[in-house]
Amino acid sequence: MQHLEHDRLVFLALGESEVDVSDRTHLDACPHCRAELDSLRHVAGLGAAGQELRDLPDPPEHVWQGIMAEITAAEELPRLADRQRPDVTDPVTTGTPPPVPRRSRRGRRSPPPPSR
Repeated sequence: MQHLEHDRLVFLALGESEVDVSDRTHLDACPHCRAELDSLRHVAGLGAAGQELRDLPDPPEHVWQGIMAEITAAEELPRLADRQRPDVTDPVTTGTPPPVPRRSRRGRRSPPPPSR
């Protein structure tokens, strides 16, 4: 069964569109779409009820002080660039790749000569 499109359910929940015969038939037979429509209607109702909350009072001063303390603490955290090893160049900021360690030739053995 193909469900009703989400946008269609949103318009129905907001009352922007009328439920036609095919929508009603589908909603009667499909618990998934019916539950989705009920959920969207609930959210639309909460939004409509919240319209009167536009003129909320300003938060108390201690709330703003807490926000500022969090911002200050975040600014004082070490940055990634500050934590890099001093012997490694940052290729992102300098455009140069980090140095590649060279291997010593000591301890290497030559491959055996080919068999004849």
